[in-house]
Amino acid sequence: MPPSDEVPTSGREVRPPGSHQAVGSEDVFFTAIRQAGLPMVVTDPRQADNPIVFANDAFSQLTGYPAEQVLGRNCRFMQGPKTDSETITSVRRAVGEGGRVTVEMLNYRRDGTPFWNALHVSPVFGSDGEPLYFFGSQFDVTRQRAADAAWHRSQKMEALGQLTSGIAHDFNNLLMVIAGNLELIGKAEDPERRRRLSSRMQEAVFRARQLTRQLLAFARRQQLNHRAIDLNALIATMAEPIRRILGPSIRLETRLDPDLDPCFADAGQVEVALINLLLNARDAMPGDGAVTITTGLARLDEGAPEVAAGEVPPGDYVSLFVTDVGIGMQPEVLDRAIEPFFTTKHSGPGSGLGLSTVHGFAQQSRGHLLLRSQPGQGTSARLLFPCFAVSPAWRPEPDG
Repeated sequence: MPPSDEVPTSGREVRPPGSHQAVGSEDVFFTAIRQAGLPMVVTDPRQADNPIVFANDAFSQLTGYPAEQVLGRNCRFMQGPKTDSETITSVRRAVGEGGRVTVEMLNYRRDGTPFWNALHVSPVFGSDGEPLYFFGSQFDVTRQRAADAAWHRSQKMEALGQLTSGIAHDFNNLLMVIAGNLELIGKAEDPERRRRLSSRMQEAVFRARQLTRQLLAFARRQQLNHRAIDLNALIATMAEPIRRILGPSIRLETRLDPDLDPCFADAGQVEVALINLLLNARDAMPGDGAVTITTGLARLDEGAPEVAAGEVPPGDYVSLFVTDVGIGMQPEVLDRAIEPFFTTKHSGPGSGLGLSTVHGFAQQSRGHLLLRSQPGQGTSARLLFPCFAVSPAWRPEPDG
């Protein structure tokens, strides 16, 4: 329903009762606004309700309102049922404080049709230092926003295509492992050989479970179960799968703090995060090498480099490092490493969700993922989780 057209006045420039200064057509300020091709209005904050005292022709063309139907009215008549209240509040706050503000807000034309308005409000100060007027320049950005939305939709569809391809590839490989070993186990008579084949199938099932969790976490449809976790104990339970993932050519070293406090996170997603970090480390060392898993307590104050750099707020964290001696990353690659589907691999399996998933999980857990890397010197991925002792007061919001 279009806004009402009450409070009509005549002319494009008025001097409403109580005005402190005449608004003349000869005034350079108003002449410039009148001739501007950009839709503009001028309001007088010294009058009750900060009414419009000037509107140019471009504003009338944009909104469908003749000047005589807007003069003397507050700009809120352009708002409607879907105009964001927080945006309105930010504009009101700026006007109340005599400041400037730039926002995009949903406004409504005289015929009731909505449009996205890029609004810039700025004060004009008098000789006494007080706001004499506010002028508001406006620009219809509806098409730009629609184009942006279409671009994001196309990017999402492309991402989903990559996701589907990667997941299908991974699951197909896992099914082949299971099917092949089932066939062999049926023919094997040696108990030790049957045990090895069974172990391979169990590993494939484990990887399939991790892949499913990873996919659900990326889609943000899995409810995270945050609780106190003994990170050292969790790593110990994953020892055998970790060694299988890394393979015989990569040496594993663990440095686990025996006095480690519990952290506050989802145990299943910590497993997924660790698996992803280990897979990245393995792939960075195509021949042989070493991976180190380190745990510890990180007490970060205002002077800590991570805090000073704005990466992490100060506080107590449980720290999990995964460090490799691989090829490392160039700075431009490191900058994009957590982007969804970004990869430097030209071929091979994988859904491209690794570091992006880890980063998203860390954020959901009120934690952080910090990456450090130098070309030829390996990479260190550091996960910081809240200490359970300082975390039980908050609970994460449900996903979805």
